[in-house]
Amino acid sequence: MKQLPLLLLACTVASCAFAQQVDLDRFHYFIRYRNLPHHPLDKNIHTYNITISLPPNADTLFSTDALGDIAGIQGFEKQETEAPVKLYFSATSITPGAASITTQYNDKQEPSGYSMQLPYTIVCTGNAYDAANKRIYSNTTLGTQTTYTTPALPTRAAAETYWQQHADSITTALLVTAVNNAAGTMGMELTYNFGYGTVNSYEHLWILADKQHPEYVSQQSALKTVKDAVVNLEDANNEQFYTQLKPALDYFLSLPRKYNTADKAARKMRYGSFYNTALLYLYLDMPDKAIAAADALISNGYEIGDGESLKKQAIDLQELLRNNKVSTRRTKPAYSKL
Repeated sequence: MKQLPLLLLACTVASCAFAQQVDLDRFHYFIRYRNLPHHPLDKNIHTYNITISLPPNADTLFSTDALGDIAGIQGFEKQETEAPVKLYFSATSITPGAASITTQYNDKQEPSGYSMQLPYTIVCTGNAYDAANKRIYSNTTLGTQTTYTTPALPTRAAAETYWQQHADSITTALLVTAVNNAAGTMGMELTYNFGYGTVNSYEHLWILADKQHPEYVSQQSALKTVKDAVVNLEDANNEQFYTQLKPALDYFLSLPRKYNTADKAARKMRYGSFYNTALLYLYLDMPDKAIAAADALISNGYEIGDGESLKKQAIDLQELLRNNKVSTRRTKPAYSKL
């Protein structure tokens, strides 16, 4: 009879160890991959040319060749002559408003400095046409309409003198910044729609932080497996990439069966498992399985917003692959300049 209390004690100790507190932390890593166009053009179209119109006397401020690259379509080749996709980028001179002095005040509401303010406008537009001369892109709001403020100076006279001495260099710098930003925006929008852009992302897995937890070592090993695998995500062969990730994927898939009770600690373990599994399936371009993992996360009832976000990413990926008629983002069209 004395063995029964000892047996109960042993079971209690085992249960406590299994249900101990679960502390999950974000463990971050960097990934880089090549995305697909969201509105792909004909697969035989892979070049563009660009016409750039700049303000008078601005030729010395810009390299039209560099601007053409910035405003162009990643994954396509820029041509100096006629090409199926025709881009047009234009910028006007800076149009200044009336400069005025503004006063800064300290905590005692006493004047503490004076600055010159200059409202200004720079109009930049972008357009693109396909091989049938159909406009496929137009943005007339690429420019800038804002107010520039000089550094604060101790007197009104000093602020006025500063502006008189630096007005030309300031307006030139504002023009250069606005035009480069506008070209960059045009390029990002064109690449998102039609090109093969590089995506840089700072990602995380949910991993145990408590070194005393019995899963800690296994979790760290799975994290290392993932981090080692995604280093070459951009150029990874799908089959090889899956083989690299499989040990971590199998481990995370095993946890819900092991931690299957209704207590909070078990639900947190399942949450980490479902989250990490869904993310890995997204990397593997397996959106159906990512959706299943996201649905399991939602049903688990812990941090369901993450499950909804992952599910949306997976649905978007389904559509992206379907629109491009491919099974993976790592399919590089032969024509693309990647």
